[in-house]
Amino acid sequence: MSTHSLSTHALQLQSQIRPEHIALSIGQQQLSYQQLYVMVKATAEQLRLQGVTQGSRVCCFGEDPLRMLLLQLASLELAYIFCPLNHHHPLSQLQALSDTVNCQFYWSDLDCSLQQAKRVEFNPHQELSYSVGIELDSEAPMSMVFTSGSSGPPKAVVHCWRNHYYSAQGSQAMIPLKHQDQWLLSLPLYHIGGQAIVWRCLLAGARIVVAQNKGRVFPDLLGSDTTHVSLVPTQLYRLLTQAKFWAHSLKLKHILIGGAACNDSLLEEAISRGFQVYSSYGSSEMSSQIATRHHRLGQSAYQILPHRRAKIHQGEIYLRGKTLFLGYWKNGEILKACEPDGWFNSGDRGLIEGAHLHTLGRSNNMFICAGENIQPEEIELALLQHPMINQAVVVAQQNREYGQCPVAFINAEQKLSKQQLNLFLRQQLAAIKLPIAYFELPAHNSLKPSRNELSTLANHKSSCCDQC
Repeated sequence: MSTHSLSTHALQLQSQIRPEHIALSIGQQQLSYQQLYVMVKATAEQLRLQGVTQGSRVCCFGEDPLRMLLLQLASLELAYIFCPLNHHHPLSQLQALSDTVNCQFYWSDLDCSLQQAKRVEFNPHQELSYSVGIELDSEAPMSMVFTSGSSGPPKAVVHCWRNHYYSAQGSQAMIPLKHQDQWLLSLPLYHIGGQAIVWRCLLAGARIVVAQNKGRVFPDLLGSDTTHVSLVPTQLYRLLTQAKFWAHSLKLKHILIGGAACNDSLLEEAISRGFQVYSSYGSSEMSSQIATRHHRLGQSAYQILPHRRAKIHQGEIYLRGKTLFLGYWKNGEILKACEPDGWFNSGDRGLIEGAHLHTLGRSNNMFICAGENIQPEEIELALLQHPMINQAVVVAQQNREYGQCPVAFINAEQKLSKQQLNLFLRQQLAAIKLPIAYFELPAHNSLKPSRNELSTLANHKSSCCDQC
């Protein structure tokens, strides 16, 4: 990434340095950096002719990966604010999210319309030169992404180019990415992790390989020369069931795990198959990765990445640095979310030892059971050590005697009784922390389950139902 500076138009530079190098693969379609840049300029010009200008808020949602990528990249050229939305949401929710960001324009390939915004169309294959160049302002709002809403209402997080640039630089310090490499775009662009993959590849001159199998990653790995992939734990579990998922059988070398805690046995098995395995602590507010562990090197804690800083205040993790977002968009303006001294309260509990960070869970997830503080993430991590459990979420259930008690939603390979599970957990946890009930984790479309929804579900269930 040394050829780049913060003021450089990254795609334009790559089109000059390596014009014939493949920038993007979508199935059988391949685009060189020069071809991609021509398409991005044509997209920007068509949007400009329809009224989109610097600072315009453009909501984007649909199923066409090429157009979604072009809209992300064209935001660098035209300086509008790219606002990707989850196209799986119902129209009412899409409308509500667009209203939250005061959407002025929108693009979609779905048969639906948003109110109070102008629909834009573009043909990326149209030969049209971009007539107006806008100087890159690395501090101007450039994109918005909504938080997952897993533990509260989704918030519109505003980023600038500086945030994305230094996020990619810091990732490169831990996970090397060269222009010969290929990163599978297996995360959606409405998730900060998806956008981060695009910017990492762009700055490194690497290839973006768009996933084609809707969550089934293995066919994408088999059908491409992907060297890097970002996964959630469930995806890693599914890959490890594949007999050919070995480093010597694939081009894949680097696996980055995020989104939730991962069973240590899954990480160890992936390492034994020859892969470099990393897990990441990150957030939308810090533009994706904050700290990363390299498991093959035996790191026991997250290593804080360059361009990020962290401290502990009253048991909570506070963050700052060049990747820290501009603020939350609300009522037509960007609201700063930092303390007066510039630190941002992550809402996570943790410990810091030198440059190493230990996370203990969300402060607002903690609850009190019989006078004892219960941190759900501690119970989840213990559950994930069980060889049959792939995913676990613990929430509080109201209880007349104890106030609140832990209950667990799990995804397991076979049916497990409450007695079996609590006997396993008792080796690691105090009795007061043992779940009083276990339920099957419902299917969900997002990258991680909603704690709010599971909490509501738990409090409509009877604790006498102790089996999955």
